[in-house]
Amino acid sequence: AAIISKLSRRQKTLLERLKPGDQLAPSSYYEEMQGIVSQRQAQRDLSGLESGGWLRQEGEGPSTVYIRTRQDTP
Repeated sequence: AAIISKLSRRQKTLLERLKPGDQLAPSSYYEEMQGIVSQRQAQRDLSGLESGGWLRQEGEGPSTVYIRTRQDTP
């Protein structure tokens, strides 16, 4: 339960928007967050969701996408 309380409002909003199987390119999330948080923080948002099991990373480098898993939104 500890990890759930650590999810930010941004992370929860992103999870609510994505349906299982939806893909998200990190660059589009960075663009969306521009002026809100740094790219580094946006990267932390995504990696936190990945380590929590809500996103699965596929590909490497510029072709990386995150895929929404079936894990329920906290």
